Amino acid sequence: MKPIAIDDFCAVRSLANVTFSPEGTSACFTVSQAKKEKNCYESRLYLLKGGRVRALTGGGKESSFCYLDENTVLFAGDREGEKEPSLTSRFYKIALDGGEADLAYTFPIPVSQVFPLKNGDLLVVGSTFPGFENLYNLCMMEELHSVLALGGGGVTKLVDARGGRIVRIANPKYPYEYLNSGEKLDAKWDKMTAFQAEVGKER
Repeated sequence: MKPIAIDDFCAVRSLANVTFSPEGTSACFTVSQAKKEKNCYESRLYLLKGGRVRALTGGGKESSFCYLDENTVLFAGDREGEKEPSLTSRFYKIALDGGEADLAYTFPIPVSQVFPLKNGDLLVVGSTFPGFENLYNLCMMEELHSVLALGGGGVTKLVDARGGRIVRIANPKYPYEYLNSGEKLDAKWDKMTAFQAEVGKER
């Protein structure tokens, strides 16, 4: 099999993330292409509407996007010309019937995706700053040590590492549940105390 030449590889344009507008009158997608001279990939948004395809952005760094409505697309980009590395994420709005993109949102954390909700709010998927990771979730997933949950709806996890035993105790989620769960809350603390006493004996 003949190896692919680097120039042939760089000539390939890859299409991805095809997304239709809410009413299906248009579709937006990304086109990526390797750039030999820059040693990187460039990605742009393209629009299919009325049987015609045209470039929607030209910055070369646009890949994450979503429709806000039938005529507006929100996409991640960096058009501010910052030279220093930054964890800030910027999202821009662009009208499909023409015009320049305008800065819509600036997030102080790395954001990978934004999802519009029916009530007009946005669901943002992002990352935390180094050193500020959610240790509660990490410890719950690892199942290596006990976790005490005090908030509504939280789950306390008691781990007996030597015996391989795990006990989970859920907190009431709503205020009225707390008010009506006095005996259950007392039983929760008794169960936790008994578990720790048993683990202590085993050691």
